[in-house]
Amino acid sequence: GRLPQPVAPMDWKKRRTLPSSAVRRVAIVGGTHGNETNGVHLAKFFMRNAELVRRPSFETEVFISNEAAVAQNTRYVDEDLNRCYFLSDL
Repeated sequence: GRLPQPVAPMDWKKRRTLPSSAVRRVAIVGGTHGNETNGVHLAKFFMRNAELVRRPSFETEVFISNEAAVAQNTRYVDEDLNRCYFLSDL
């Protein structure tokens, strides 16, 4: 069979998208992968200490996502959140 062709390295500088206006809202999310607990602990810390992430120039919200996976200490329950996006959505 044929060997797969190498993929050219991605030029991330060309892939960056910059906002067309000032950022008004920021989300800090822990728990995307339920078994990666550092983000969960940090999000909970920020929820208890909101003044640490509060800024006058934008609104900040802190969330725990994928709560079922966090509770089960597993990466995901139904679908890996890193694998559920269509290329057209990025």
